[in-house]
Amino acid sequence: MFGIGGNEFLIIVLVVFFLFGPDKIPELIQVFKKGLAMYNDAKSQVTEVVNTQVLTPEERELFSDPLGVKKLRGSVDSMLTPQRASLISGVESLNEVARGSASTTEAKPGSTVEAIPADDTDSIWSSVQGEES
Repeated sequence: MFGIGGNEFLIIVLVVFFLFGPDKIPELIQVFKKGLAMYNDAKSQVTEVVNTQVLTPEERELFSDPLGVKKLRGSVDSMLTPQRASLISGVESLNEVARGSASTTEAKPGSTVEAIPADDTDSIWSSVQGEES
C-alpha cells in the first residue's frame, strides 16, 4: 500500500495517535472519508465530461488502446494459429511413437522416448520460439 511496509504504517498510526489523541481520531477519519468521496465524485464527473463532450469516438478508441496492442495481438494470433496446429499434430505423432503405436519409426537400442502431454504444447511452443530468435 503506497510502498509503506507494516512497520512504517504502525509508526505513522502511533504518531497520529500521539499528536491528535484518541478523541480527535474519529473526526479525522470522517473528514478523510468525506474528502476521498469528494475526490472520487469530481474524478468521475471530469471523466464523464471528457468522454462525452471533449473526445470524439475515434479519440476515445485511441485512448483505450494507445499502442494498438489489441489489434496487434489479434493479428499475431491469427498468424501463429497454423504453426500452432502443426506443432500440436507433431506432438501427437511423437506421443504415438513414444507409446509404440506407430510402427514406422525405429528406435535405437537403449534409447528412450518420453510421451509429451497434449496440454503441454504451450511450453513446447514457447521453447521453439526461443530457439528461432
